[in-house]
Amino acid sequence: MLNKRSPIHDVDRPGQSLFVFGKTLFSSLIFLPLFICVFFLPPSVQYENGKLIISFFVLSSFGLFFLTKRSGQAPLDFRNIVWLLLCWALPWLISAFLAEQPEIALSYYVRTMVVFFTFYILGLLSVQNKTIITSAYLSLLITFTILCIFAFIINIHVYPLSPRVLKDASGYFYYLFHYLFSFHFAVIGTKMALCFPILILLLKSNTKAQRCFGYLMVFVCMVDLIAITARHPLLILLILVGVYSIIQRSFWPFLISTLVLGVLAGAGHQYFPGRFFKISFDGVFFAAGGAFEHYRLARFQTAFNILREHPFFGIGFEHVRILFEQYYPLKSELVSISHEHRILDNMYLTILAETGMIGFIGFFLAMGRILILGCRTYMQTYSLHLFIALLVLLGFFLSMTSYEVIYWPAPLTIFSLFCGIICGLTAPQDSKSV
Repeated sequence: MLNKRSPIHDVDRPGQSLFVFGKTLFSSLIFLPLFICVFFLPPSVQYENGKLIISFFVLSSFGLFFLTKRSGQAPLDFRNIVWLLLCWALPWLISAFLAEQPEIALSYYVRTMVVFFTFYILGLLSVQNKTIITSAYLSLLITFTILCIFAFIINIHVYPLSPRVLKDASGYFYYLFHYLFSFHFAVIGTKMALCFPILILLLKSNTKAQRCFGYLMVFVCMVDLIAITARHPLLILLILVGVYSIIQRSFWPFLISTLVLGVLAGAGHQYFPGRFFKISFDGVFFAAGGAFEHYRLARFQTAFNILREHPFFGIGFEHVRILFEQYYPLKSELVSISHEHRILDNMYLTILAETGMIGFIGFFLAMGRILILGCRTYMQTYSLHLFIALLVLLGFFLSMTSYEVIYWPAPLTIFSLFCGIICGLTAPQDSKSV
């Protein structure tokens, strides 16, 4: 199905015109620095310098808008933005105002919405021209490759080390892990899993060298995810490969990926059982943080306790952490739970607790519209870019079950950008601005 051609598959040939070259160069200068900053700068640095990033976005958007207008594309369709504002942004804003400490809730709300709509519009603008969207995908592919290579080099050096030894390390390793990756293995794994579908661009290439490089990066990404024992990103990767196999009507990609991951995990567990216990059967389901361990069950009960008292608009952003002691059911454990772990560790539960049923339903109405439009358009066009964007969005929704992914800038940026790309690719060609 994916080998069916659609207008978005065709990329301007190099040398077609000086203007085409200018578009490619300019759009690459927009996307590549953005992705590198978002992937490698710590979240605190990104939020502290938010004004600088937004200023860069405004200038970039004007540039992209000029290029799309010059290329004679149809006007932008902003109807989805109105839908997002009414169904999602407005209920969450009401929730922030009703919070016990509205200044904190509003701060998180503004930060989240600014990042989302910033990169949503950037994605919406990028699909107005096939050269620009190709540059966006390739820039993300380059950033993803750098991330995988960094993680691979680090894992080779620190593979036999325990997490405690690694955390106490100084100099080179500490800098790479703590400052570049925020020392959060789940976030590193999520970045890799969400960008994994971009490799389809290489795997579907007509050039043998690009296909070989694509397969190499698939293997490196799998090794990285196994080495950092990222349970949930590994599951997300397998599900995405499974969906890809179904669409391709060939189960070989899924079977080979499962076999490779099984061999890597088995070898790791054989030689380093302590390090790789997390990705064993008991580690996934019953160990600390596992699917059926009391850590998860207690947080479900916490969310239920909050929803029972604040059913409509919840308790406000960041208030799960603030009011954790009040709603956590196992009071005897509170002394041992650090401030960092006073969370629900599940984005769906967090949305439900902090924005209530209205905010929860509004979010799913907004996202459901994007998914339905994307799937409907893909069944008509079989656009490769749209298929990749839908896989990324599916990966994000799966990652929301593991931790507060929307509160982290890198996953939120990827999610926002691809929401914009999907809405841009599904917009009618003769649409008018709203």
